[in-house]
Amino acid sequence: MVQGHAAALVVTDLITDRPNPYAKMFDARRWDVTHSILNAAAIQAHVAKHFVGDRLKHRKGIDIEDLALGCGGICKDHGSVVAAYRDESGTHPRPIPKSKRGPAHIHSNVPQRRARA
Repeated sequence: MVQGHAAALVVTDLITDRPNPYAKMFDARRWDVTHSILNAAAIQAHVAKHFVGDRLKHRKGIDIEDLALGCGGICKDHGSVVAAYRDESGTHPRPIPKSKRGPAHIHSNVPQRRARA
């Protein structure tokens, strides 16, 4: 609310041709468009790289029976790729339910487990 009130005061001063020390803060032309576009393009390239790379990497996956104790990951289960977890007791790995929005592309937690051990 404070910024909205301050912006209203700046707009009022601009309409009445009074100088306002904060007018530059609310000026839309203060941004360097070229720099902003290049920065946005770099971010989107990074996102695209991971979007495609994660899907290609998860096509392979390990066999669901090869999951280590207490670990989860992207696995093959009877020809399909699933996210699964094998508990500490070594019981059969349980596939993690899929999201309603479609398949999730997650990473294995093996490095995290090793760091805690």
